Amino acid sequence: MNQTVTFKSLERKYEIAKECMASNLETIENPNYPEHAIWIHHPTMVRWLYGSSQEFAKEFGLMTLSFDGTGQEPDIALRWKYDLIYLHDLMEQKIRSKYSKNVGILERLRK
Repeated sequence: MNQTVTFKSLERKYEIAKECMASNLETIENPNYPEHAIWIHHPTMVRWLYGSSQEFAKEFGLMTLSFDGTGQEPDIALRWKYDLIYLHDLMEQKIRSKYSKNVGILERLRK
């Protein structure tokens, strides 16, 4: 049974995805974290941050396929989708810059 996707549910999903992705990006951009924490396995942490953000963007994109809005709603939903794609691409760029010498992390970005 297909569940109807409302503009309100799409908006809520966007807000959650954007907040989580922004938090992941902030963690990656933080110059003091996680480099000081020797107990953290950096490739695993970065793969998790990147992968979870990738999933948020993917889930939102799939949700928009089931959305049949009216008026300005489809345009807004498309703008939100591209906003999440932009955040994901920015995160990839930051990871490549910060971890340019870590092959384990860079390999994850290729998948």
